[in-house]
Amino acid sequence: QLVAAHRYTRRQRFARFARRHRAPLSVAALAATAVAVLSWVAVHRIVQERDRADLARIAADAGQREAVQSRDEANRRANELVVMHARGLLDTNPTEALAVLKKLPAGSDRLGDARAVAQAAVMRGAAWAIPSTGAAPIIAELSADARYLLQVSIEGAVQVWDLDRRRLVAKRDYEFGVRALWAGKAVLVMPKAAPELFEPFTGAVQPLAIAPIRFAVATAAGDRVAFRDRSGAVGVLDVASRSARPLWPGHVAGELQIAADGSWIAAGDKQGVVVLDPDGRELTQRAGAASWLIRSRSGQLGMLTADKIAIATLAPKPAWTELDLRPYLPQRVVGIAFRGSELDAYITSGKILAWTGKQPWDRLALSSFSGGMVEAGRDLLVIASNDGLLHFFGDDVAGDLHLPTPLRNLRIAARAGAARVIAVGDGLITGFDLDAGLPAPVPGKPGSQLSFVDDDTLLIWPQWAPEWQWYDVRTGTATPFTQDPYGIPMVIDVDPDSGRVLVLYRAQDNGLALLRKNTGEIRQLAHGKIATAMLMPDDRVLIATDVRLVTMTGTAQPRPLAKLDGDVEAMVRIGATGFAALSTHRELVRGDVATGVLARTRIAPSDDWGLSSDRAGRVVIGVGDRLMVWDPPGFSDAR
Repeated sequence: QLVAAHRYTRRQRFARFARRHRAPLSVAALAATAVAVLSWVAVHRIVQERDRADLARIAADAGQREAVQSRDEANRRANELVVMHARGLLDTNPTEALAVLKKLPAGSDRLGDARAVAQAAVMRGAAWAIPSTGAAPIIAELSADARYLLQVSIEGAVQVWDLDRRRLVAKRDYEFGVRALWAGKAVLVMPKAAPELFEPFTGAVQPLAIAPIRFAVATAAGDRVAFRDRSGAVGVLDVASRSARPLWPGHVAGELQIAADGSWIAAGDKQGVVVLDPDGRELTQRAGAASWLIRSRSGQLGMLTADKIAIATLAPKPAWTELDLRPYLPQRVVGIAFRGSELDAYITSGKILAWTGKQPWDRLALSSFSGGMVEAGRDLLVIASNDGLLHFFGDDVAGDLHLPTPLRNLRIAARAGAARVIAVGDGLITGFDLDAGLPAPVPGKPGSQLSFVDDDTLLIWPQWAPEWQWYDVRTGTATPFTQDPYGIPMVIDVDPDSGRVLVLYRAQDNGLALLRKNTGEIRQLAHGKIATAMLMPDDRVLIATDVRLVTMTGTAQPRPLAKLDGDVEAMVRIGATGFAALSTHRELVRGDVATGVLARTRIAPSDDWGLSSDRAGRVVIGVGDRLMVWDPPGFSDAR
C-alpha cells in the first residue's frame, strides 16, 4: 500500500521536536528562567546600589557646598571683624591697627575697606620700630639729614642707627655716663678722659688734644662745637681742623649755647649771660643766672632764669625782650623750646605758654610732661608726655602721635625742617615719618580757594584778584597765570585725564569758562543765566541755561539738545555720555549727548528731593521719604 508523502512546516517540526525532547527542554527552560531571574535580581541590586551611591554623592556634594559656604561665610565674618578691630584702633593706636590688618588674607573681599583703614592709620601717624639695647637711653639725636640716629645708653654704649634701612651702623662701648653728639658726619664722644671723634661709617677713632669735656653743643651742620670742660672753662672746637681755642677766660660757665650757623656763642655763669662772636668779642650780655639757654633757627637766643624768660635778637643789632614769670607763681617753668621764632614754655600747671616777645598766650594744655620738647618738621613742636603720646602742634595743625607701646626712660629726637620724629626707650626705637600724615602748606594769599584737578595738581585762586596758579603737590612747582576777576569763581567739574576744568562765575550775569591744567588757556564758553554744566568726552561740554540744555564741542557753536518745563535745577552724569536733568516744575529728562536720544517723565512736586544715578545707568530720585529709580519708559519703587 502506497503511503502518501507529507511536508511538515517549521512550526510542526519544532512542536514534534519539543514533544520528543520534553524533559531536557523543560530543564533548559527552567534553568534559563532561573538565570534570567537571578540576573534581574543582580542588576536590580546594582542599580539600587548605584542610585544609593548617586544619592550619597549628591548629599556629599551638597554637604561640601554647605561646608564651603559656611567656611566662606566664617572667613568673610572673620575678615570683617579684622577690619572692624583695626578701625576701632585708629584713634588709640594706629600702629596696632596696621598690624591687625596684616592678618587679612590676600584674596579677601574686604581689601578695599582695609586699604581705607590703612590709609587712615598712616594719616594718624603709624609708627615703625627697631629693637635696641635694653639699657636706659640718656641721649638721642638725629643727624643733620635726619637719616641716622645717635643713641647713647647709660651703660656707655654709643650706637649709630640707619633709620631708612632700620639697621645698626656702628657701636662703640665706653664707660658709664659717657656723652656724645653729632659733629658733622662724625660723632664727638666725651668720656671721662680726652674726647675723641668717632667715624661711624668707617670705624675710625681720632683722639683730640682737649681737656675732658663735660658738656657740648654743636651748630646745625655740626662744623663747630661749643663746649665747657670739667672746670667750667668755655671753648670752641673746629671739627674740620680738629683744633680748639678758649673763649670767655676767667669764668666758670654753667650753661652754654651756640647759634645754628655758629655766628655766636652764649655762656652763662652765676652772674649772668654773655653772647660772644666766634673770635670771642662780646656782642651783648644780660644779668641773672640762667637755668636754660636755647637757640632758634632764625638766630635768636632764649634764656630762662628763676623769674623771667628773655629773648635776645642779635641782628641787625643786639636787643633783649623779657617776660616776667612772677604772675604765674607758684607755678614754675620747667621746659622751654623755640618753634620758629615763637618761644614755648611748659608750666607746671600743665599749660604750654607761647611768647614771641609781646603778649604771651596759652598754646596748649597737657595732662603730663616728661621733659622733652623738640622742634620738628615745618614749625612743629613735639612734646613728650607720660600718657603714651607725643603731642605736637604748629600754626595750623595740632595732634598726637600714639606710641605703639609704653617706653621707659623716653627720649625724643627730631630736626627742624625734617618730617621725622624718633622716640627712644629701653629696648626699642620708635619712628614716625610725618610727611604722609600732616597737611603741607601751599602758596596763595590768605583767603584763597583751591580745588584738586587730579591726584597731584591743585588749582589755587584768590577772590577778586587775577593771580591764579596751578600747583603740583608732589614737586611743589607752581604755574601762575592771569584770570580777570569776575563774580565768585567755583570749580564745578574736572576731567583728570584731559586736564579740563570747568569754572562757573556766580554774578548777576553768570559766566562759564574752560581751563586746561598747567596752561594759561582760558576759553570763555557762555554768559547769562547758567545753572550748571558738566564735561563730556570728545571735548564736549553740556550746559544748562535756564530752561535749555545745550552742548558745545571744541570751539564750535552751541547745539540745542533739550528744552525743559521750568528752569534746570539739577543735573547728574550717567555713564560716559549720558545725563539726567530735573526742572523746577519737576520734569525729569534723561538723554545722551552722543546719540541725542531723550526720554521724559515727571515726579511729584516736593521741596525735599535728590537726584543721582546708579552703576546700572538708572536715574535715582529721592522724593520725601521715598527712593525711586527710573529706567525709561517707567518708574518702579526701589525697595
